Amino acid sequence: MKKQLTYIPVGGLGNRMRGIASAIHLAEKVEADLLIVWFKDQGLNCRFDELFQPLVHENVDITLREAAFADKVLMDRPRKKNLFIPCIFQRIMFDSCLYELDIDGLRANGFDFQDWASKAKKPYIASYSNFFPNNEKKRLAIFKPTDELQARIEEVCSSFDGNTIGLHIRRTDHTVAIAQSPTELFDNAILQFEGKNNFYLATDSEEEKQHFKETFGDLITTSPTKAVRSTTEGIKDAVVELYVLSRTSRIIGSAQSTYSIAAAEISGIGYESMKQ
Repeated sequence: MKKQLTYIPVGGLGNRMRGIASAIHLAEKVEADLLIVWFKDQGLNCRFDELFQPLVHENVDITLREAAFADKVLMDRPRKKNLFIPCIFQRIMFDSCLYELDIDGLRANGFDFQDWASKAKKPYIASYSNFFPNNEKKRLAIFKPTDELQARIEEVCSSFDGNTIGLHIRRTDHTVAIAQSPTELFDNAILQFEGKNNFYLATDSEEEKQHFKETFGDLITTSPTKAVRSTTEGIKDAVVELYVLSRTSRIIGSAQSTYSIAAAEISGIGYESMKQ
């Protein structure tokens, strides 16, 4: 019987996409099937199949299912919110578990994830990060938006030319991006290219949209829908903007935003983080 790697993606859109790509790559390396259990939560309150088509990989048998009630007890990552109860069952169901709070420290200390997954009979990982990177330029190309969202993406990109630059300005609860990537850095970046390029702005801030439209006028294209990421429709908008960014010539993004990085990794384009 073939080994199965169980993976729980954690966090927002960019985190989950990059984490899943890592899990697929790891499963391929150790010749394992991959089970992904997708939880709707505060980080991303939307079903996978409302955003993407089924994941298909030539070398890995991937099963992705939406978390059922039982999964909240058995498969969810142990934390204060669930009184760490899943840990009790996971000690029985899996012979080795790695949780999201462990991953960064393990990577920093040179942990061999491939060796770990090879030796474990029933490995389990919950992660919000790119824990097992590969060198493929378009490493997120496995994700395909639903037909509905793809049509919206094509409609926006139909006006692009080879000189369109993508801007991603992260605000709301991302304290690092707010502190290290202030608006004036993006203003200055636009001024450097003014006269040669136009820009697509993706942001979770209506204030940023208003500022750039008032300051730079027709040079800026942005989504007409309100930047709300707490609803299903808002998350669908985020997927559309992510893929529109991926179709620009390059991306100028916010510090420590995996969304900016994920957009670049979809199509393998250049990425630069604005950081003071």
